Amino acid sequence: MNKLFKLSLTLLGLAICFESGAAETVQCRDLTVVKVAVEGERFDDFTVFSNKMVINFSPACDGVTWSHTEVNNHLMDDFLAVALAAKTTGHKVQIGLNKGPGFETQVSRQLSFIAIQD
Repeated sequence: MNKLFKLSLTLLGLAICFESGAAETVQCRDLTVVKVAVEGERFDDFTVFSNKMVINFSPACDGVTWSHTEVNNHLMDDFLAVALAAKTTGHKVQIGLNKGPGFETQVSRQLSFIAIQD
């Protein structure tokens, strides 16, 4: 292949990556679970959390203090159990948050994992 064609393919690939947005997972430790809620379908001003399990934590992790999981996520019950255990015992947690297009709301990021710290 000639150099111009290779350069064009490279630039096209980069444009697609930037257009679609790259997803990543950020991890934070030593967080306190402040609030845990499971929400059904909503028709008020808080539809951002419709059909989601949400966890409010402190301090902020990568700029946000809320995580969410769809209630139909196969790990939702497990995430909920860990969050409630941490909340009731006062143990700190480590969390992973997915960020990027499709993983963020205006105030939260999708939960990828939660673990109680020793």
